[in-house]
Amino acid sequence: MSALLDVRGLHKGFGGVKAVAGCSFCVRERSITALIGPNGAGKTTVFNLITGLIPVERGEIAFGGQQLHALRSHEIFDLGIARTFQMLRIFPKLTALENLMIAQRGRAEGIFDALLRPSLVREEERARRERAHECLRMVGLEEKAHAKAGGLSYGQQKLLDIARCVASGARLILLDEPVAGVNPTVRERIKALLRSLRERGTTILVIEHDMGFVMDLCDEIVVLDHGEEIASGPPERVRNDRRVIAAYLGE
Repeated sequence: MSALLDVRGLHKGFGGVKAVAGCSFCVRERSITALIGPNGAGKTTVFNLITGLIPVERGEIAFGGQQLHALRSHEIFDLGIARTFQMLRIFPKLTALENLMIAQRGRAEGIFDALLRPSLVREEERARRERAHECLRMVGLEEKAHAKAGGLSYGQQKLLDIARCVASGARLILLDEPVAGVNPTVRERIKALLRSLRERGTTILVIEHDMGFVMDLCDEIVVLDHGEEIASGPPERVRNDRRVIAAYLGE
């Protein structure tokens, strides 16, 4: 399979400290790839660079062959890249269904559409509602459709956060620690969900510290240390790489 995301020679510093230093890796289409490394390795900074939240200092990021580094975050989202954050970014006062309706990409209706083309607006809302229900079913939260998101359990909120990415129709989903803090049951639900999404054609890049989860789920693993890619490949190869062992455990 071809590379959907291609990161080459990425650099980013903050106040003289190099957070990312020459990082390069590829994410194959229809795969699950993990980006792992010790705390401070630059993983979340790489996510922020890919999604345009912070500017690239040097290097290239290509998605489906299109360069991203000059685009704004909303333009990158419109191309089909969605993400979660370590801190949940759901709307707690909206229902689960409403969270998924507003997460969807598509033409935004304005006041002139509402006044001059109300049937078109109604059709757009109906399509969004159906898509939202479909995504809730996918993550096992359909019965929570009309519950306020803030009243869901932490694990359910994690599932809802992933569902927001799915609802957007993204081709590439970036997940920042999706199973951190969840119980074993939800952990397995998330694992099964990500496998299902891969089968449906979605490409996934995930940051996660749970190595059992990563080794069991991912097709490829990229390891960062001090902002540099020090190893990459299938789980078994990475597990036994001496540079990876040293980065996590010390020489």
